[in-house]
Amino acid sequence: MLLRVERRFEIRSRRAGPQVRVIIGRARRENMSKLIEKLERISEGRGQPFGFGPAANRVKTLPLVVIATLPEGDARAAAAAAAAKVDAVLVTGASPRKADAIPAKLMSEMPDIPWGVSLDSVTRDDMERLAGAGCDFVVFSIAGSRAAALNAEKPGKVLRIDPSLDENLARTISRLQVDAVFLQPAGKGEGGLTVEQLLVYEWLVGVSGKYPIAAMPPGMPVEDIESLWALGVVAVAADLAVSDPAERLSRIKEAMEKLPAKRRRSKGRFMASLPVSSGVPSSEPPDEEEEGDE
Repeated sequence: MLLRVERRFEIRSRRAGPQVRVIIGRARRENMSKLIEKLERISEGRGQPFGFGPAANRVKTLPLVVIATLPEGDARAAAAAAAAKVDAVLVTGASPRKADAIPAKLMSEMPDIPWGVSLDSVTRDDMERLAGAGCDFVVFSIAGSRAAALNAEKPGKVLRIDPSLDENLARTISRLQVDAVFLQPAGKGEGGLTVEQLLVYEWLVGVSGKYPIAAMPPGMPVEDIESLWALGVVAVAADLAVSDPAERLSRIKEAMEKLPAKRRRSKGRFMASLPVSSGVPSSEPPDEEEEGDE
């Protein structure tokens, strides 16, 4: 609801001139998840600093956001993620009721990297508890999650999509108050993506109208990054439950460096959409007006 009100105010305030638009844009970004802001930047064609994380003196950029997925308490994986300066960290196996303990284990290694948690289901209380602990985003499934959780302003909301999701349900995702979708392949990804899986991903990305994040299980070859990037994925979540987490991240970085300068498709095809309050559901995200430069 708050997001819709802010959007109406923003549109009506455009007549007041560019200064008002700048103020509104800054206010929106202050409340925006850092991960979602990175996804927005990638979708607009502005890459990530070379070497994953932010650095003022880097010029070359990577075309995808890199999220390190690691089990809670895995010190070796956390150290590898910190050394690689990944864009974000996704913690698995964490409990929202012990949310305050999560950042304490991460901040010493990576104080400037946003972190999130992966949950089977989520409630409004979970969202508020995690937001209070500094959680930047939450990845959760449809089944079991409470509708009220979608109304929480923070953290950023990433909906995990089962590739077998009913077609009619998938088409309604664009109307939900979620920021991104998480594409999770079946199994551990051994052998790489098949053409059939890629077609399913293509369809899910198109109908959801949200920023697409693709999971990279331990067995998925880094060569699949090019296929994911070509269909419009803006981030990969690399599972670091491997024998050498640092080597895995290094190979992912190398694969990204080899990607073409531009996707072989129209720029901005997949954009995040705001929920629609009335009217006939559509698989296409609503048109967005351009924002003034900050």
